[in-house]
Amino acid sequence: MREFRLLGSMEADAGGGEPAALGPSRQRTVLAALLVDAGRVVPIDELADRVW
Repeated sequence: MREFRLLGSMEADAGGGEPAALGPSRQRTVLAALLVDAGRVVPIDELADRVW
């Protein structure tokens, strides 16, 4: 099970003890925008508004 922490410094843990690499800033921003609405489809225009 993956665990994501969005408050403070953004981190992802896959259960192995080592934090997962989340990529560059823009990728982390997109991931955070999707995680906020986990479990539902986020339309691309809504995602673009959140990120850019």
